[in-house]
Amino acid sequence: YGIFMVIVGLTAVAQTILVSTDFSTTTLNSTVGADAAMVRLFVSSNLSPADLDPAGVAPERQATLDERLASLVRPGQILHVEVRLPDGRVVAADDPAARGATAPTSPDFATALGGQTATAGIDETARSEAVGTPLPTTHVVREYFPLMTDGTVRAVVGVWRDAAPIVATL
Repeated sequence: YGIFMVIVGLTAVAQTILVSTDFSTTTLNSTVGADAAMVRLFVSSNLSPADLDPAGVAPERQATLDERLASLVRPGQILHVEVRLPDGRVVAADDPAARGATAPTSPDFATALGGQTATAGIDETARSEAVGTPLPTTHVVREYFPLMTDGTVRAVVGVWRDAAPIVATL
């Protein structure tokens, strides 16, 4: 009887872990899906191929793009948005301090340069790869979305989301 109870207990623990992992994955996938839709909408209505020129965004367009990126930021939700060229240089961002900075290439950024969406799990803000003003939270979810034309990645949109509401849900 004791052995049977141990087996039942171990089975219950294993099922709890599996359900928790599945719920975490589903929650993050749902968040990434919503952010991908937001990025598609932003790109289709605000960016032109000329904005992704290696020379950078035309000065007359810079303020408009930065303002529209800033309108995506919401406390407790999306904290920071950047548009980076393949060399890592930020050409537009919600934070003017980020514009023109070059972020180091990370494995996740390289994945986006390969044409795939790169999503980091919940990570500490200090390791989040965001440039510009420090983010006002301790943990974020970082996502990189490639912008492609004719099969070539022209730029990558980075989205940094506050992880606190996601953690609370989990």
